Amino acid sequence: LLGQSATVTTDVGNYAYFDGTSMATPHVSGVAALVWSQDATCSNADIRDVLTSSALDLGPAGRDNAYGYGLAQAADAVTALGTDCGGGGGNGGCVNPGGAPAGASCTADSECCSNTCKGKPGNKTCK
Repeated sequence: LLGQSATVTTDVGNYAYFDGTSMATPHVSGVAALVWSQDATCSNADIRDVLTSSALDLGPAGRDNAYGYGLAQAADAVTALGTDCGGGGGNGGCVNPGGAPAGASCTADSECCSNTCKGKPGNKTCK
């Protein structure tokens, strides 16, 4: 019940290793809810776009079967979203107007609309 404490005990062997979309889905869903809470006027496509563009690429460049778009970055996604999804006449989620869009190659954060340039050396892109 709400407001009451609970104790959970575990024994050696109570843990199991799982991976894949079944394990990633609850985490990415939580990040999506957090990001969407910043601007409820955003569409699901807006949230999907900001999550994919701000993810930390883990495998080969771009989406791949092993890592999808990469590791969700909640703070980066909120920053990239800005305060407007583009429908209200604001900055369209761009915190650095005139900066390069997500996916463009970059060498420094200041070159990107989101102020976020990430990736492996020699293969950095705006997020």
